[in-house]
Amino acid sequence: MASNRELAAQAAELADALGREVKTHGLNHSALDRLVAELRAELAALAPESNELPTIADEPADTMPATPSAKHAAEGAAVADPASAPPAVPSSEPSYAVARGHSFKTLRGRMTPGAVVTARDFVHGQQAIDHLVSIGAVLKS
Repeated sequence: MASNRELAAQAAELADALGREVKTHGLNHSALDRLVAELRAELAALAPESNELPTIADEPADTMPATPSAKHAAEGAAVADPASAPPAVPSSEPSYAVARGHSFKTLRGRMTPGAVVTARDFVHGQQAIDHLVSIGAVLKS
């Protein structure tokens, strides 16, 4: 079991990796543990393709590569951030967008008006999409 000091340090490192500030002063052990778990989940949500969390300052900076691989550099290909790319929706599936005046949480996080959602964003898949369309929270296009 980690001490409060260790949990506070982990929370600070995770928050730095996310570009956020967190307040750990005055939190008890369970609150610090929840905070670290939430930050880890948020960090994992930003990188859904990898099964592991990114390492946080465990290795010296000189051992980590500073540039893209030589293959990409030689080809001149741009390295895109996969977390910032919208989800790929096959053209055979209809697309759905959150209606104006509605917002809700999905497996990808908070969806606001205009956000594109798919069946993969919900635990109950297409059944959830059909229900949201029936109540007017999601628009089919």
